[in-house]
Amino acid sequence: MKIKLTDVGKALLLRTLAGETKITFTKLKLGNSTAWLDGSETTATELKNPIKEVDFTKYTVEGGYISLTAQFNNTDISAGFHITELGFFAKDSDEVEYLYAIGLEKED
Repeated sequence: MKIKLTDVGKALLLRTLAGETKITFTKLKLGNSTAWLDGSETTATELKNPIKEVDFTKYTVEGGYISLTAQFNNTDISAGFHITELGFFAKDSDEVEYLYAIGLEKED
C-alpha cells in the first residue's frame, strides 16, 4: 500500500518544522473504496468509504521515521471487506483535525 501525505498534511508538516504548531496523531480510518482513480487523493479531506475508525494508541519517532500503533477488532463489522484505503488523521496545536496522509491499494 502506498501512503501519501495530503496537501494539508504537507502544510501541517511544514508548519511543524517551522515551529508554528505541533502534530498530534489522532486516529486511523479504514475503508474499501476503489474510486481514487481520478488522482484526487492529495486533496482529500475524508476517505471515500470509511468503514472502521480506531484511535492511535502510541507513536514513536526514530531515525527520521514515525511509527504509529493502532489496534482494532472486527466484532462490529457485519460483512467482510478488503482494506483499500487508510486515512491517517492528525490535529494541530489549535485542535483542528486533518486527513494528514492517505494510503491506497488497488482491489485485486
